[in-house]
Amino acid sequence: MEIYLIIAAFFGFWIILHLLNKKGYIERFGFSLDSMFFLAWRTEKGKQLMDQIARRWRKPLKKIGTLNIILSLAAILIVTIFLAFQLFIIFFGPDLIGDVAITDAILLPGLALPIIFGLIALIVAVVIHEFSHAIYARVEDIGVESVGFGLLAILPLAFVEPNIEDIKQSSRLQKLKMFSSGPASNIYLAAISIIIVFLIITTTFTPVSPGIGLVEVQENSPAEIAGLQEDMIITGINNQTIESHQEFQEIINQYNPDDTITINTAEHGDFQLQLGNANGEPYMGIQLIDVTGLYTIFSNPIAYITPQMGMTMPTLDTPFYESSINPDITLTIAQGAFWMGLLNLWLGILNMMPIFPLDGGRVFWEIIESLLEKQNIIKNTETATKWIVGIISIIFIIIYLAPIAYLLMI
Repeated sequence: MEIYLIIAAFFGFWIILHLLNKKGYIERFGFSLDSMFFLAWRTEKGKQLMDQIARRWRKPLKKIGTLNIILSLAAILIVTIFLAFQLFIIFFGPDLIGDVAITDAILLPGLALPIIFGLIALIVAVVIHEFSHAIYARVEDIGVESVGFGLLAILPLAFVEPNIEDIKQSSRLQKLKMFSSGPASNIYLAAISIIIVFLIITTTFTPVSPGIGLVEVQENSPAEIAGLQEDMIITGINNQTIESHQEFQEIINQYNPDDTITINTAEHGDFQLQLGNANGEPYMGIQLIDVTGLYTIFSNPIAYITPQMGMTMPTLDTPFYESSINPDITLTIAQGAFWMGLLNLWLGILNMMPIFPLDGGRVFWEIIESLLEKQNIIKNTETATKWIVGIISIIFIIIYLAPIAYLLMI
């Protein structure tokens, strides 16, 4: 029922905007409705700053522009592999996709973001993305007509409008540098954000003790009868040291139901526990977290490119870990930087999908047209390029929307 209310509210909002536009109220505030679901506000402010940046840093920016092209080509390959894998999961491993509430998340294929952190990260990402295009347009002597902000359906965005004639007269290399600059800037920001999160986590948080943490103790279970409680850390069994969930399970499997064992904890002493019987297997009635193992994952920068890391991060604000700074402050900053990095990473990569008119589609167009011109077989290379890019775009749009369609159906 909620999804229908959201759909009704969405169309109601845009219908009201169009009615106001007919009365001329939208234009009075400098806005325009450029299409059915695109509200835009344009200005020429900021163009002077872009010109100054382009003039002052022209040489290094041109060199970075070449790197941006290489990065964009790599992103096209990565996003193709990513979407193919995602499509494979939908058909052959749907159980791996968790339930994602449409009302509680902004959706990218396979990526759900918290509303507040997600919106902030999205606004920063699109501003950085579009203004990078504008700066590189000026570096390559392509005029910028206007800059602005807008709303596309439900997504806030920023945009620049380069001079069409200047683009037509530009070389293919100049176009590639301008088109690739936006996604590249997102990827650079993602790398910086991930480094910040990594440094915050590894320098402020440490495990209270090696071992495994008690997340839950079931009522009337052998563990509760023995006196074990949530938030304790088990460090050993019968004085055999335990540092991981696997070691815990291997030791427990050495005992039989009804055996009495000694549970060693980090700060609460020892507990005598008589194992229960669960279908012939020793039973304690607890849920555990691998304290040391989880912290090891947090110490790996590569792990920060998955949304699961953001969902797991609040675990650090538990008695299993100690912080040199107020964890509420550090985790808020860390989570903000994490979602900023994750969204910029995937936005930069997904924007390089070979779908026209995305940046990846524009780069793909230039590459295909260049290859066709070199072959000198097809007379009308522009038409052939249009057909090739169009077909590839349709295929990728279908693959892109498949996960969202799946989430709406489950």
